[in-house]
Amino acid sequence: MRSTEKTINAGRDQDIWEKRADAYVDTIAALLQRSTASEGELIPFYIDDAGNIVKSEVPSYQAKDRFDLEARLVAYCSPAVRRAYEAMKTAEQEVSTLRREWADLRSRQQQIEENDPGDALARNAIASALADINMRTRPTLARAREMGSKLIDQMRVELHSEPSPAHTGKAWPGLMGGPDPV
Repeated sequence: MRSTEKTINAGRDQDIWEKRADAYVDTIAALLQRSTASEGELIPFYIDDAGNIVKSEVPSYQAKDRFDLEARLVAYCSPAVRRAYEAMKTAEQEVSTLRREWADLRSRQQQIEENDPGDALARNAIASALADINMRTRPTLARAREMGSKLIDQMRVELHSEPSPAHTGKAWPGLMGGPDPV
């Protein structure tokens, strides 16, 4: 390989590394910010001591330029980070599905209370289904948080690895089809 070509490749690899590192740092910051929310803020409902279903106010998590952040992460991440990211997204989608199910059931419960308050069978069935969703949400949310932590861990591993083949004489792990770090 000629010296000019090596210099060009090293510059390109350094540019990619810098973009990857920026995407990783921004993603870690967004995940850590989101993880500071309490479980009560993330679960849109709970059952109080009297057995009543109470809706929590759920903050709308929208990181600054969320879609730009995700696009940069997917564009520059290694295959290992991509797998961790997909696992986290799958777990988060499960939480979102449970939230939608809960919202639909809660809406039906309110309709029954307004239109047919004497229908105890329907009210009890919905209350039971809501309690079931509540029980499934906590472990699902814990799994989503665990997947987020694994994603952060993988990005941290890569951030501490060698950024440029100019320093090692070989391809940086995960770059341009190289092997994954870890």
